[in-house]
Amino acid sequence: EESLDSSLPKLITRSELAKILKVSEHTLAVRRKELEHVLPMVKLNDRVIRYKLSDVQKLIERGGI
Repeated sequence: EESLDSSLPKLITRSELAKILKVSEHTLAVRRKELEHVLPMVKLNDRVIRYKLSDVQKLIERGGI
C-alpha cells in the first residue's frame, strides 16, 4: 500500500527555490510577476506560498526563467 506522503507533491519554499535557481530571494521577489507565468505557486494560506519541486524541475529543463 502506497503511503499518503509519496502521493503528495514535494513542495519547496522560496528560499529553497532561490538556492535551486541560483538567485537571491530578493531577485525572486522582484521577478514574482514574471515567475508566476512560468512557475505556478501553491498558496497554503494568505501568507504561505510554496512551489512544486516537479514544476521547478520542468522549468529548469525548459531553460529557466
